[in-house]
Amino acid sequence: MKITTKSGFTCEIDPVSLDDMELLELIGEVQDGNTFYVPKIIKRMLGDEQKKALYDHLRTPEGRVPTDATYDVMGEIFDAVNEAKETKN
Repeated sequence: MKITTKSGFTCEIDPVSLDDMELLELIGEVQDGNTFYVPKIIKRMLGDEQKKALYDHLRTPEGRVPTDATYDVMGEIFDAVNEAKETKN
């Protein structure tokens, strides 16, 4: 599934790869308030190359990757995946 966010980031996600208990555990950690697991979720969903591409896409001129912008893009990706699942059913 190809996803393009409002900010223009494009990624490919295999919906089958989201059927992953380890990914679910990571998401549960974040829902429990441990935001330090967000980078692991990104890596698990996007892989190393697309994670780097996302960070480069969001990187500021000062070289930082803003957390809020990262959360926004990941939220859009999750929304797109959920929407695709709903239209399939």
